Order: sequence, then C-alpha cells, then structure tokens
Amino acid sequence: GAQTIRDLRESLPATGGVGLHTIDVYPALYWGPDTGPTPWKIAHISDGDQPTVVPKYHFEFTITDLNGTAPQSVGGGAASGDDGLAGAFLGLTAAAAVVAVALEAPIRRTNRKNRGPVAAAAVLMLLGGLALVGAPAGAAEPAPAGDPPITFMAAASEPTLGLNTGLAPPASDYTIQGSGFAPGAAIDLTWSTVSAKATKYNDKNKGWNITPEERPLASVTADSSGSFSLAQKVPYDFGGSHTITAKVAGATLAQTSLMIQPTFEFVGPSHVQAGQKVTIRGYGLGYEKYTAIWSVLYDNQLNGWVSAFETRGNVTFEIYAVGAPGAHYIDIHEGSNGWPYLNLWESPWPWEPAQHFSFVIDGEGAVPPPQVTAGGASPSAWLLPLGAGVAVGAVAVQAVRAASASRAALASKPTKP
Repeated sequence: GAQTIRDLRESLPATGGVGLHTIDVYPALYWGPDTGPTPWKIAHISDGDQPTVVPKYHFEFTITDLNGTAPQSVGGGAASGDDGLAGAFLGLTAAAAVVAVALEAPIRRTNRKNRGPVAAAAVLMLLGGLALVGAPAGAAEPAPAGDPPITFMAAASEPTLGLNTGLAPPASDYTIQGSGFAPGAAIDLTWSTVSAKATKYNDKNKGWNITPEERPLASVTADSSGSFSLAQKVPYDFGGSHTITAKVAGATLAQTSLMIQPTFEFVGPSHVQAGQKVTIRGYGLGYEKYTAIWSVLYDNQLNGWVSAFETRGNVTFEIYAVGAPGAHYIDIHEGSNGWPYLNLWESPWPWEPAQHFSFVIDGEGAVPPPQVTAGGASPSAWLLPLGAGVAVGAVAVQAVRAASASRAALASKPTKP
C-alpha cells in the first residue's frame, strides 16, 4: 500500500557548555487505548523490550564559543558555521582564478588590447556575488497557517454575523459585522464563556467544575439597510472558542464565534544576577483538560506547569534565575499527562503557539542571546556574501594580471587570425 510520511519539525535552543551535545529520540510504550496505567509518559530507553521493532534516532551538534566574533551557523551538513563559509569562499575564489586565466587570452586576441583583467574581473565579480547572495541559508520553515475560516451561522437571506478575524489574542482589536436585520432594529450582542471552580474533591468533574455562562457584550442599532459594524477588543477570557450571539427582543437571530489565542509575555528583567527572579505573564489560557495546563521548560528541562483555571485564563508567575553566567531560555508549551507537546501545530489545539523567551545571568563570561532582526537574519546574512563577492572579483583581477604578465614575458604579441 501507499506509504504515509509524517513530517515533525521542532527547534530547541542550544543550551549547555561548549562542545558536543546529542539529541536522542526513543519510542514510547503506547499501543492504543488502554484503561490501565500509562507508562508511555516518558521515553522507553530499553527499546529491546518493545512489542515490535521501532526505530530510534541519534543526532549530534556542537556548541561553539559565543564570545568569538565569528557568526554562528544554524543547520547541518558536511560543513557548518565558519568552516562552511570559508570552504565555499575558498572554492569559489579558486574557481574564479582558473576561469579568469582561461578567459583572458581570447578576450585579448579579439580586442587587440589588454582588456582581459577588467572584463574577466567584472564578469566574475557579478557571478560570484550572485552565487553567494543567492545561496540558501538553510531550509526555510513553511509559512504559518492563516486564521481559521470565518463561518456564518445563518442563510444569506436571514440575519447574519461575521468577524474580520477568527483567531485573536486577548486585548487585540476585532470587528463584528451584521446584516439582514430589520432597519433600525435594536440588537443585543452576547458573549459565551464559562465560570470555573477548582475543588480538592474527586467528584465526577475530577475537581474541575465548569458552568457555562452568557454575558452581555454590546448593544447596537441596525442602519437603514439592516446592517451594522462594531469595533471591539478581545476580552481577557479563557482561550478557545467563544460564541457571539445577536438577539432582538430576546430572540436569537444570528451567531458566529471567535477563537481566543493564548499568549505569554516576558516581563523581565532581561539581565539578572543568579538567584533573582524573572516574571512572565500569560493571557487566554484554556479551561478544558488539555488546554488549561502549560508546561514550563528552563534550558530545555521541565521546570513545572502553570494554569489559570480560576483566574479566567490570566496568570502571572516567577522563575528563579539559576545556572552559569550567560544566556538562558524559557519555553512554554501546552501538553498532556504533564509533558510538553513540542510540535503544537500537529496537536488537537494548533491555534496555541509555543512561547520562547531568553534572558542573561550577568557575571564573568556572560554572553547575551544572539540578536535577530525583524527580517529574521542578522546583517551578516547579506554583508558577508556581498563582501565575499567583492573579494572574489579582486582575486580574479590579480590572477588575470599575473597571467597577462606571464604571457607577455614568454610569448610574442598575438597576431590577428
């Protein structure tokens, strides 16, 4: 039968000391629904004890000294970082010199003038610059999926509601648009949410009691065509889907929905001393079983989890800054069974993005996190190729001039064919 290929993509911050580091991927002991214990929560290291043969993977990478001046390269291959750039530069330079010598003689014979160095250098500078500037820096991540489609809950001939976006974080702007209402109708808009309460008792809700609610959102009057447009801000409420209902005289006439997207912000500080705290705030966390708990990783190690069940999706928490001086990282992921879901776009809740923050513990040897421009690359991404192209051209000029001088000393002037 046809073979199904699933693509899993994830990036992890490189943490730890300078030198070789490894990533190992092991299978987990889980073979379908089970009402018993779930030992598949962690990697099954003894792969020989698996019911069937499941592959495991081993990857290696090297952390270089960030105190150096050379830019760091991300990605794999036979050569990486400075070695890959230097190898490509030297190879292109050697090729440029060979081509320059080959082109010099025909150009000179055709024009009866010593134009070889200038012409060959111009061509090679152009080709070298284009080759370096146009070389891909690595496999680009696919563009993130757009907002979910906006659906209307009624036929076109009846009152309808629509939004200019289907997914938005708390406090962001959105617009409600309505049409098909009676001219001048007084319309009441309501917002669906829940009231959540956590208890210590193991009742039928496992201690999480949820009560659906409908709250007033706004009131608006339809214009002479039976339409309206109303600008709003997303409430600081639980993440997930919320239904917006349009009522006239208490009767429901139209509905649509807005998905609140969870988000976190790093309050800071960005530079601390070891033992101090850094603060993070979160908004729009969910209330369901698999959207309420968020795993917090400190330098790739599970540090704990946070939730906002009784605070309507809003949370503030602190983490002690520990470790050696230098850059440290905090990653926040949704998850299940107490473990982070690293590739959230493949999870049941792909609208919940992973969060990544960095800060610096000051002290001797501290290194700030690498800076990235809004375009996603540092200035070296275009300055280095441009400079390399100019250097290749300069080497080509010298090679052609040397070849011309040698021919002038060892041979007579070429005659016209």
